[in-house]
Amino acid sequence: VMLVLIIMLIITMPMQEHAVGLDLPSGPPRVTPDPIRNTIVVFEDGTTAWNEARVSSPELRRLLGSASAMNPQPELHLQPVATAPYGAVDEVLVATKRSG
Repeated sequence: VMLVLIIMLIITMPMQEHAVGLDLPSGPPRVTPDPIRNTIVVFEDGTTAWNEARVSSPELRRLLGSASAMNPQPELHLQPVATAPYGAVDEVLVATKRSG
């Protein structure tokens, strides 16, 4: 009897047909500078990270430019790992100097 009741309940249950519209991001999240403190990490393979998010060289220059435009300018901490190539660290230093 219980099996028949369960089957009848499943058959008479209405189907869920409502939908919720969501606007999902189309790409990776956009990194923005923190107004107080930002950290740039240079890894052993020469890649960089801005506040723990990996960024490319053009994206790093964009972030440095927008951070330098803030008033007051946020702190910027450069933390290369011990085995990071000097050339990659130098590129970050040059980009930082050029952005002001």
